[in-house]
Amino acid sequence: MEDPVIQSAYQAWRVEVRRESGALPDEYDGVVGLPLSVAKQKFSPSQLTNLGQCPFKWFADRVLRLAELTEAETELSMSLRGRLYHRCLDIACKLVVGLNYETKEELLNYLHGAFLEAEQKENLPTLPAWGARRQEHLTTLRQTILAPDFLSEGLSVLTTERRFEGEWYGLRVTGVIDRVDRTPDGLAIIDYKTSSQPPKGAKDIDDKLKLDIQLPLYKQLAETVLFPGEKVALAYYYSLTKGKILKKVDGDEEALAQFANNVKVRLQTGQFPVQPDGDREACRYCPYDLVCRAGSRLNRK
Repeated sequence: MEDPVIQSAYQAWRVEVRRESGALPDEYDGVVGLPLSVAKQKFSPSQLTNLGQCPFKWFADRVLRLAELTEAETELSMSLRGRLYHRCLDIACKLVVGLNYETKEELLNYLHGAFLEAEQKENLPTLPAWGARRQEHLTTLRQTILAPDFLSEGLSVLTTERRFEGEWYGLRVTGVIDRVDRTPDGLAIIDYKTSSQPPKGAKDIDDKLKLDIQLPLYKQLAETVLFPGEKVALAYYYSLTKGKILKKVDGDEEALAQFANNVKVRLQTGQFPVQPDGDREACRYCPYDLVCRAGSRLNRK
């Protein structure tokens, strides 16, 4: 009778040899061949972007449900700062919805109280010297509000943190739009970012992360579900730390329709290989690198 430990070790060795070889991806690389129901899947824009950057990233997160390692917050992390800024502006902007005069002055009056409320709602941990550091963040947000592009003259806030559910090119989608303004030309959709660079998109035909999914999706759902009959004239990412527009997006309907169709095919065929963009930008902040072990082995695939 063979030793079961030896059998298990031999099987593991065979799997690793194949993974590190030039053979095509198999079930250990996300090509499981088990179909997923398109109708039962519900995507957020970030989930679709992840799938479009590297199918395995979405597979590891949404199908395998591999949890990221979490640590206690001892500093104001980028993600926590982002949530704090978003929450603060949501609270403040809700108080000026519909105003089309002295809106910025009103926002500045509400800012301090909104920030304190945001701290409570986000369960901000005890941080060293927070009293002084709070003032730094309030200064940043004041400068952001005063920036010309934050809320231009003649515009008014229509709604903030607006949730939606609907269909986008045959896919079920859900999400939250940070802010919608009313302008003389139509609606403007704003997505806040705390970074100084626009977010990476899904892979385009040149294998670059330049296909934006989020804002075109927001635009279509705003016109069809949230505000039917109204036109979205503008959609852009806005940096809360730099106080400027990072990127305006219209969307390539043909490319987006093809992307959605590719998503359906992947679901129907169970094909989610480790397949990041050519520059491996999708790998830079991916939490699943220990599982996929992308590295140099992808060059052999």
